[in-house]
Amino acid sequence: MAESQLKSQSIAASQKWWVMLGVGIGVLMSTLDVGIINVALPTLVQFFDTSFSKAQWAVLSYQLISSSLVLGATRLGDIWGKKYLYLGGLILFTLSSLLCGMASSIDWLIGFRSLQGLGSLFISGLDVSAAPPEAVVAGFQGSYRLAALLLCGAVAMTVVEMRRGKSLR
Repeated sequence: MAESQLKSQSIAASQKWWVMLGVGIGVLMSTLDVGIINVALPTLVQFFDTSFSKAQWAVLSYQLISSSLVLGATRLGDIWGKKYLYLGGLILFTLSSLLCGMASSIDWLIGFRSLQGLGSLFISGLDVSAAPPEAVVAGFQGSYRLAALLLCGAVAMTVVEMRRGKSLR
């Protein structure tokens, strides 16, 4: 009996770290996506044969959606559950990223970037830094909880430094 309990506890422990990895990757993707498009703006102007000001709406649409609705998203997370909204946001973000890659005009790209911003809202608005999902924080006890939170902080700081163009040496 004790052996089966030990086995189930070790499986649960490994699942916690997989959840942590999934949350970390989601946060990393949504954070990197904010900066990547800024680098691609001149290419977007040429590719879609549009003005720079119109191409900037691909950046603005994402940021307007993902920043203006954060409070509502975290409140929905409290009401409906953070896990399902986070997973829905991750799915929406992934699908809209695919659609952004297939956009045939700048107008479609702006629309798909808005969807991507909505997906990112549920990823970044419900991640460890804003409102911890139950699956991450509640799954870790004691020093493991601290390690999980520090890991998320380290990933976030790495992304911030990469976006600033600093070396990680």
